[in-house]
Amino acid sequence: MSNSTPTGMRVTWFSEATPFAPPDHHAVRALLLRGGDAFRGESMVIGLSHYLPGGEAETEPEPADTAYVVVNGELAIIGNDVEKTLRSFDSAFLPAGAHRRVINRTNVPASMLVIRPEIDVREG
Repeated sequence: MSNSTPTGMRVTWFSEATPFAPPDHHAVRALLLRGGDAFRGESMVIGLSHYLPGGEAETEPEPADTAYVVVNGELAIIGNDVEKTLRSFDSAFLPAGAHRRVINRTNVPASMLVIRPEIDVREG
């Protein structure tokens, strides 16, 4: 999955990204680009989520400071009763504990990078 180079750079090929099913996400296909069991010891998680039309992530608190970057399409991010619509290459930051909902209200798929510190869910 990840190839190390003499410089310490680790590469994940998109074709080898690991699919996963985030809880409380509907009509969303997610891929793990960095982080998780395959990347223990790394300090961050990077996921790529593809939202079909009508796809959504239900309201839940962010487990850590989280950055979203929409790479294609348009997604509504609702956090603490504030709604912002992000389009290609727009980004948002949500602090740990902020409640958020993500929804694709358009008729075309949308894709978003999710970037946050690595959290060991097996602890605590």
